[in-house]
Amino acid sequence: MPHPVLARLWRGDLVESFHRGAFAVVDAYGGVRLQGGDIDRPVYPRSAVKALQALPLVASGAADRFGLTDAELRAKPTRSALSVGGLMKHAALTERGWIAIMQGQSRMGEDAYLDSFAIDEADSVDSLQALLDTVGEETAVAVGDLDSLDVRVQLPDAPWYPQNPDGYQARWILLHLIEEIARHAGHADIIREQIDGATMYELMAGAEGWPETDWLKPWKPAGV
Repeated sequence: MPHPVLARLWRGDLVESFHRGAFAVVDAYGGVRLQGGDIDRPVYPRSAVKALQALPLVASGAADRFGLTDAELRAKPTRSALSVGGLMKHAALTERGWIAIMQGQSRMGEDAYLDSFAIDEADSVDSLQALLDTVGEETAVAVGDLDSLDVRVQLPDAPWYPQNPDGYQARWILLHLIEEIARHAGHADIIREQIDGATMYELMAGAEGWPETDWLKPWKPAGV
């Protein structure tokens, strides 16, 4: 069964590319309510599901128990100029910017975009987490106020925004946000692992008190 075309990227009046894929909407019991394409075909989701992979880590309490220090929040252990804190701040402000576009408001300027990766002395683990929570609440209210996810808006005229004569649905903007935040969650996880060396299973084992085995040693903070 061939996958249907799920998205087309327009540049002016031309379709620059189109993307096929499969999808499934399931209920709370795992029943398939809506589907398209071959949903049984094995795939390599890679970083697209980093946000979902992080859920057990958060639900287990490992993220709270082994949280980063403010110094680690600012650390740049890779050749990239990015830090975990910078990615948290960028993810929050980018989400706020896209929701503003969805509501027909002005977009984030180029200078503000570049500044969104920078953290200053006032930023901390708690303040950046609070910013993410606040923006999430703003997004929930904005989506709830929509008459329909089919509402269309024109994206700003800039080289990094795709253009479509018919505009883009709120649904497209929200799916793009899921993709972008998941991608940055993967970036942040790579940087975090460079700082503490811990993998997801090691962190969960440490938080939940799993017994040490030959292949798994529960992670402990340095000096513990």
